[in-house]
Amino acid sequence: MSIKVLKQALPILVSYFAIGLACGMVLYEVGYSVVQILLTSLFIYSGAGQFLIANMTSVGAGVFSIILTIAFLNVRFILMSLSSAQIVRGESGWMSFLFGTTITDETYGVNYTLFHQEGSEWTVKDAVSVNLLSYIVWGGATVLGALLVSYIEVDTFIMSYGLTALFICMTVSHFKHKAMVLSAVLSAVLTVILQVLFDNSMIIVIAAVIASFIGFRYHQSVREVGEVRE
Repeated sequence: MSIKVLKQALPILVSYFAIGLACGMVLYEVGYSVVQILLTSLFIYSGAGQFLIANMTSVGAGVFSIILTIAFLNVRFILMSLSSAQIVRGESGWMSFLFGTTITDETYGVNYTLFHQEGSEWTVKDAVSVNLLSYIVWGGATVLGALLVSYIEVDTFIMSYGLTALFICMTVSHFKHKAMVLSAVLSAVLTVILQVLFDNSMIIVIAAVIASFIGFRYHQSVREVGEVRE
C-alpha cells in the first residue's frame, strides 16, 4: 500500500468511519442484528441505501418495496462502472470485478479525477486499493456502530435529523438544471398525495419513477427546442 494511495483515500476513510458508525447504530436500533448489518455493508455497500433501509424498516415498509427502492437508488453505480470500463480495459477479470463492485460516489470521484489529470501516474491497482480500503472501513465502522449501541445506551433519535439532512444534501447536489428540480419537487408532492390516498409502502417507488420520467421528458423537450433555435 503506497503513501499516495493513503493520501488520496484518507478523507474518504475518515468520513466513512464517522457515517458508518451512525449507520450501524441506526440499523441496530430498528432491529437488524450485527451479522445482518455486516451483510448489508458487504453486499449492498451503499451509505444512502443502508440509511434508507433503516428508515423504511422503521415505518413498516415491505421487503419488496425496500429492494425496489434500493435498486432504483443504486442504478447510478451501474452507470459509473460503465463509464469506467475504458480505464480497466486490458486488466484481469478479477481486477475489473473488484474495481466495478466497490465503486461509490466518493471513490469514483477521486479515481476519475486522478486518472484524467495530465501526466497522471495513477494506476488501476491504486484505484482498486482506494476502493477496497473504503469498503473495509465502511464495513468495519457499521459493525462497530452496532456493537457500541448494543452495549452502550446511545440516543439515536438525533440521527433521524442527520438522515433527513443527508438525503436533502444528496438531492440538492443534483440541482444542476430545471429538470432535476422539477423531478425532486414533483416526487415529493406525488409521494404525499399518493400516500394520503393509498397508504402503501410502494408509493415512494412509484412517485420517484413517475417524477423521474416526467423530468427526463421535460429535459429532452428543452434540449430539442434549443437545437431547433440553433
